[in-house]
Amino acid sequence: MAASAVTSPPFPSYRTTEQALFYEENFPTQRAQAQTRTRFPGAHGHERRSQSSQRAPCQGPGTPERLSPTPIKFVFPRTRRVRKSSEFRELVRVGRKSQDRLFSVYALANGFDHGRLGITVSRRVSARAVDRNRIKRLIREAYRHEPVRLCGVDLVVIARPAALEAEVPEMLQSLRNHWSALQKACKP
Repeated sequence: MAASAVTSPPFPSYRTTEQALFYEENFPTQRAQAQTRTRFPGAHGHERRSQSSQRAPCQGPGTPERLSPTPIKFVFPRTRRVRKSSEFRELVRVGRKSQDRLFSVYALANGFDHGRLGITVSRRVSARAVDRNRIKRLIREAYRHEPVRLCGVDLVVIARPAALEAEVPEMLQSLRNHWSALQKACKP
């Protein structure tokens, strides 16, 4: 390796920060001029932007007009559900039973002016939650279309593994058959 001339670094090295503060080269000889803030010309940022903090209105068509005067609510409130495990066990133990290859349905009169529904779709039916939720949605939808016929009856629907491969019309027909059979058995 050839010997080269030792050059000093462009900035002096300091042992402490006090030495750096009092080093002569750090003092400017001219006073800096006051600079205006050119990045943000106005109080609120860019001059072409909206001065408010709200979002700009969306473009495109306005709110769609409804075909019917009142919206139909497809909700499944808590009052229409069998929620407690003790109620599920009571329905399975005492209730009337109707079953086929897709579903086992238990029913019991509840003494209310409305019916209630409980749904069980176990992991034995499908390991995938998306499949189990699809079956539950279909059961709820079939129940919603029979509000008058199922008044005063608690129902528990237990899906069987064959429900996973069944087509939607077949499942709906199976549930309708269960509803009619159990409605007749539970009503005096």
